[in-house]
This record gives sequence, C-alpha cells and structure tokens, in this order.
Amino acid sequence: MDKLNLTSTSERLAFRALEPEDLSWLMLLENDPAHWLVGERQLPLSRSTFKAYIENASETLQEAGQFRWVIELRESNTPIGLLDLYNYSERNQRSAVGVLVHLDHRNKGYAKEALNWLSDYAREVAFLHQLYAEIQSDNEHSIDLFTNAGYAKTGVLKDWLRRRNAFVDVVQMQLIL
Repeated sequence: MDKLNLTSTSERLAFRALEPEDLSWLMLLENDPAHWLVGERQLPLSRSTFKAYIENASETLQEAGQFRWVIELRESNTPIGLLDLYNYSERNQRSAVGVLVHLDHRNKGYAKEALNWLSDYAREVAFLHQLYAEIQSDNEHSIDLFTNAGYAKTGVLKDWLRRRNAFVDVVQMQLIL
C-alpha cells in the first residue's frame, strides 16, 4: 500500500472488531470441527464462553496480547472470516498471525489481501518488527498463502502436533517488516 489506510479497509475488504451481533456467526466458524485440525482445540466452546470473549474483545493488542478483526466484504458488510494477532511480544516487537476465511469465500484472494493489510497495520500502527505463523507441514494451501504474502520459511518443528494417531511437523514462517 502506498498510504497507510487508517479506515481499516483494503480494496475489497473491511476489518473491524468483534460485536455482540457476531455471536452466532463466530460460534459456527470457530466450532466447526474442520478448523480444529489446524489449532490446539478439540472440543466446541459454549455460547457463554464466546459471549464473554466478545465482551472482552475491546482490549488493545498491548493490553490483551492479542487482537481479532472480523473480515468483511466492503460491498455488502458480510463477514467472511477472522484475522488475528496473538502471542504479542512488546519487548521483541513481534506477533503471531492467524487468518481464517469461511469455506464459501476461499480461493478468491481474500486471505492474501487481509494478510497484506495486516502487514501494513503491524508496521505502521502497532510498530512491530516481525510477524510469524506456525503452519502444519501438510497444509500446503496455507504455506503457499503465507509465502505469496511475503513470509519466508525459517524452521520446522518436528512431530509438533498430534493429529489422531500420528504426529505432524509445523513449518515456521516469518515476515520481517
């Protein structure tokens, strides 16, 4: 981006904080067992847990060590995914990144557009030095996504995650801002 976009938008997307109205949509997205394979959680979370999470989502990255945006289509204000900074380290000026786009909106370039917007935000607003992601080694789509967004593979954690009856390596990727 040539200019810092303080309106929290990119060409086709808008990025906003969670709102109470997002409760049902957030539950459907986060409680989808297909997404559990890429994370640590293996059970659904309750409505009250999500409600409390949304109520506390107004804390800043510096206060909470994480921040989550809802990704919306600008034309329709339709929520299509989530964009996260987490494991924030103020001292080391870095944060982990997560992006999740609903299945109906994948393969349209939205995740890459969101990552590009986040890179600008991280550098110009949050004053971070680097972003990183840890991706299961067999998740080629995500590895390609982060590579195309400028991240470099910098390491592999062997047998890092247990998935059913096997262990899976995790690829570490970094973007120096």
